[in-house]
Amino acid sequence: MGVCYTTTEPRVLRNYLIALAIADVGHVYATFLGMGWDAFADVAAWNALTWGNIGATGFLFVNRIAYLLGVFGYAQAPKAAAKRE
Repeated sequence: MGVCYTTTEPRVLRNYLIALAIADVGHVYATFLGMGWDAFADVAAWNALTWGNIGATGFLFVNRIAYLLGVFGYAQAPKAAAKRE
């Protein structure tokens, strides 16, 4: 999370969010492998832990992709501080 607040380069933030989105897909896939298809597809039977693993990860993934697509506006480098005279 520190990357989001400390970088001044939009490209760094974009690459960081891409890496997190890839990790999200891997996380959901690993959860799928652990649960099996039947339990994974039966959303009504998910408990709080499953919602945390799949639901929260899916929510974060959707928001990361939306940001990368510009839904929330595009990242801009901070404006340079005015020269002190």
